[in-house]
Parts: sequence; C-alpha cells; structure tokens
Amino acid sequence: MSIDDFDQIAIQDTCITPEMEQEVAKEDYKYYYVDKRYSRPETMEYYTPPEELLMIGAGKKNPERMIYPLDGPYTEQEETTYEQLLEYFEDKDTEIPECMTKRRALRFLNGNAFNVKKTYKNIVQHLEWREEMKPFILTQGDMQLLDKGFLYIHGRDKNFRPFLITNAIIIAEKGINPDDVFHTSWFMCHFLIENILKRGSVENWVEILDLGGLPISKIPVKALKKFMIESQIHMKSRIAKMFLLYVTWGIRTIYAIISPFLEKRTKEKIVMKKGGFTPNQENFVFNEEILEIAHPSQIEEKYGGEAENLTEHWPPISISDEYGTDPECITKSSSSTTPNTHKRPSRVHQEAVGTSSPPSQPKHFITDPILPTEDNEPDIRPAPVAGKGKNCTCTIF
Repeated sequence: MSIDDFDQIAIQDTCITPEMEQEVAKEDYKYYYVDKRYSRPETMEYYTPPEELLMIGAGKKNPERMIYPLDGPYTEQEETTYEQLLEYFEDKDTEIPECMTKRRALRFLNGNAFNVKKTYKNIVQHLEWREEMKPFILTQGDMQLLDKGFLYIHGRDKNFRPFLITNAIIIAEKGINPDDVFHTSWFMCHFLIENILKRGSVENWVEILDLGGLPISKIPVKALKKFMIESQIHMKSRIAKMFLLYVTWGIRTIYAIISPFLEKRTKEKIVMKKGGFTPNQENFVFNEEILEIAHPSQIEEKYGGEAENLTEHWPPISISDEYGTDPECITKSSSSTTPNTHKRPSRVHQEAVGTSSPPSQPKHFITDPILPTEDNEPDIRPAPVAGKGKNCTCTIF
C-alpha cells in the first residue's frame, strides 16, 4: 500500500482493537496502520540474532539481557530468581496476570538487578500504570505531532532493529501541548513493541534524537527528567543505542542535570555527536557511526544514508529490502518455506555464567481481561474470537 492509498485502509490492516473501534474515526485509521512489508520483512522471519546481541556484559555482575529467546536457554541466576519471584507473589497473596509471562517477568528481574522485592514492586507499579494508559487512543494533538514528524519510525539496522527518530525542534513550536508530546511518545513505544519488534529475535530499537535548531530555553527539563525516569520503570532493555545529534554545550549542561537519574546501562548506550557538515558540505560528520550498524538504504540522506528524506512521516512503510545482515544469522535454506523459530543455545551464557537449567513452568497464571497475553506475531495469529482482539492484541510492554 502506498501513501496515496491510506484513505482506503481497512480496520484489519491496523492495530485497532475492539475496545478502540468505537472511538477511532475511519479517517484516522492511517495513524494505526501497520505495513506488513515493514513490520514483518520476510528475511527477518529467518533471522537469528548473534550471541553478542543477546546479553550485554555477560559474565559481569549485572549483565543486561537484550533478547529473551522463546525457548531459552536462560542462566541459572535467571531461573532461580524467577522461581523466587513466583514464591514472593504467592507469599504476598498476589495473583500474577496471564500477561506477565515468564519472559516478561525475567525482563523486570533483569532490569532490577535480580532483586526480587524491587521486581515485585516494579511489576505491580507497571501493571497499574498500564491499565491507566490503555487503550492508546490518539488525540488530535498526537496526530498533529505524527504528521509534523516529531516522532517517526524509519528503516531497520543490520539486525532488523527499527530506527526511532525524534525531531526535537517540534516541541519548540507555539501551541504544542507537553501532554501530547509524552502521550505520543508512549504510543510510539507501544506501536514498536506491538507491531514492529519480533519476540525472541528483535526486541530493541535504535533511537536518533535530532536536536538540531532546538533552543535551550524550549527544553522542558523537569518534564523530560520525569519521562526518562518513567521510561526506565516501564521500558526494560528496549533501547539498543541512542544517537544524540547536534549536541551543543547547552544541551550537554542539561544532560549533566538529568544524567544522575539515568541508569548506568542507559548512559552507556548514549552516543553524543556535535553534528554539522564536513568542509565539502556533502556528508554529515556523524554518518559513519550510524552506517556502521545499518545499510545506507535504510537511513535518510540527512543522516548520511541513501534513502530520500521523508516528507510524509507517518505511518511507517518499507523503504528498502536491503539490510546488510550477516548471512550467518539467516537460517533460511533454498528448500525452506517455514521460518526458523528455534533459537540456538547461547554459548556466551553457558561459558560466562554457567550452564543454564531447563526452563521452568510458571506456577500459576490467571487470565486478566484488561491486559491480554503477549502476541506481536501478526502473521501467525489465530482467527478472531468474539470478545478478543482482531489482528492486534495490546501488549503491556
């Protein structure tokens, strides 16, 4: 489907759920449209991430797991603390909703350095927050921000991680509502996890924060700090890398104010670039680092790539079938017709942390009608069931 056809979008081609259907006008369907060619590139279905992407800092005290394989294996520490977490919920006489799968629970455990008590509080806090946020109905202000290109998704890197671009100067425009800015940001996180990532193989994104032309006086420092803190509470290991472009001395000063509230693992992913042109005015000085992780066809010209700069920013659509992925990570054979869903065991885990024990089953899960179970695999979803989601079920991040 091309941009010119967006007025012909059917609801089954969107991420609109039954609870949203009555609140979303047909002319607004384009804001919920999911381009299958972009959301599920054929090659990505046969992609297995390299071991070094599964976990950052394997063998260290607090490694950060970036990908949670569908069938494991998981480390002994992960298996042990997961069982302890289940027991802690039981001791608190708190039922675990069905949506809090083992993979989700492990994500929160890892994000809390395997502290069971902190993880319990974090999960309870997150579930309450998620119930308040859902469903994600875009306001007119949200849609205007998407049209302006404040936030947009463009291309994928060599490991199929999508690029999330923030055009920060938009927040300096007169009449922009800060509430819309943050609600749009949460919607974008939800949209990425729900529709663009793939469980067990592509679970993070790369952020490009374009600060070019943003007046320092227009940066909402307090609100920004609040959002970044909340992101760390609810978004566990979702950002693979963050490029901050056109970073001035003033922006570095503001970062110094905010950075004490950021986790160490978050700060280690941030790459600050001053920006600007090279003497021949042809290439940006920061293009090499971005192009190290992505094929040029996936990156806009303004960031050093070969793709045309967007004039229509939403919804995201496929721009190129070239990704530059390591052929060893693609398991499709000439006779294969079925994607490989079996993930190879992690030698990194076994050597650095010890041999993992077999995945254990949850002791008890109950159905939560407000927060459905995880499912961001649109190509293999079962037929719609009355009262349940159509082509897209909402996740809880």
